[in-house]
Amino acid sequence: MAVHQDKVRRIENTEVAKLVRKDLKRVFPGQKFSVRTDKYAGGSSIRVNWVDGPTGGKVGTLVGHYKGSNFDGMQDMEIYHDQVVFSENGPEMVSYGNDFLFCNRDISDEGRGKVIAQIAADNPWREFGEDFPNEILDGLDGGFEFRVGGDGGEYLSLGH
Repeated sequence: MAVHQDKVRRIENTEVAKLVRKDLKRVFPGQKFSVRTDKYAGGSSIRVNWVDGPTGGKVGTLVGHYKGSNFDGMQDMEIYHDQVVFSENGPEMVSYGNDFLFCNRDISDEGRGKVIAQIAADNPWREFGEDFPNEILDGLDGGFEFRVGGDGGEYLSLGH
């Protein structure tokens, strides 16, 4: 079945937010997310916020395709784009009503403590006969992701 670009279905901001919520609930069951829409003179956006849980990269990868536009800094302009979606009725061209989609993860004090404790327990400096440098732990803030448990270990993240 061919996709006809002259038949583009617009999905409004609030409906896109419902799709985002549905995907988040399906992939991250039990994780609480706040999905809010915002309309303003120049367009609209969707903001996804949550505490602890999956990394911003994982959430962004899941729902990032719901953006209705991108900003092109070279041309200093917003570029709108339509997308092909697949449903039980076959492929369809859609235009998402929101311009942007922002994902913001906050880390609770408890979550930060768990990450720091795991990093200290793994102590990659141990093989060199050194203690874990506490100044690194003291300076941690919101943008770091660490692999713990060696090369096959999992990523623990602080920040967005």
